[in-house]
Amino acid sequence: MATAKTEEVSTAFVPRKHGFKFVNNFAIDKSELGVGSGKLHFGLCGGMSLYALRAFGKGEKMPRVQKPPAAGTPHFRELFRLQTETLLPTTWGRFLRWQIRPDKPPIGNRYCVGTSTEGQWRRKLRGRLKKGEPTILGLIRSKGPKGDPSQNHQVLAIGYRWSPATKDLAISLYDPNHPGVPVEITMNFRNPAKGIRPKQSTGEKLRGFFVIDKG
Repeated sequence: MATAKTEEVSTAFVPRKHGFKFVNNFAIDKSELGVGSGKLHFGLCGGMSLYALRAFGKGEKMPRVQKPPAAGTPHFRELFRLQTETLLPTTWGRFLRWQIRPDKPPIGNRYCVGTSTEGQWRRKLRGRLKKGEPTILGLIRSKGPKGDPSQNHQVLAIGYRWSPATKDLAISLYDPNHPGVPVEITMNFRNPAKGIRPKQSTGEKLRGFFVIDKG
């Protein structure tokens, strides 16, 4: 019996060429916010992903800056605006809803992060990447109603490797936390209701993902 071949798809997005050169780590003086002294550090992963996606789509070159732009500069304000665009009006709520879903469903119920992630892959992500369209993903890392939603993450999916026989999936990413570094997430969809065994090659916690409809 013939075995279905592994399906490999790559968009033309190359992280070291089409992504930012700097790490997703921004800072602002706490005094500007009226909350004391020192620096407040935060990420703009969604803004960086959306900026890179749109520049790629227009064929524009990425800025050559090697460090995150300082708060208050035009470049920073643009990334902050795009970050807000990826989160509002609905994505922030989706992160909250997804992080409270169980990894495995209660008895008699298939509702969990695994089955939801498999649905996003099957109904949305696979088709978009096959058409050569890099796609922003929301990665679920936090867990439960008391989990910190800011620990979730946004990245750009740029290709995949899929085995119909084993149901193993590997998705290639541009991850703003790892500029110029090959990053992938892996999981298995043989029985999503029993868990999908998600992993990220750079070691961060991963529970699942959903597609963010921005471009």
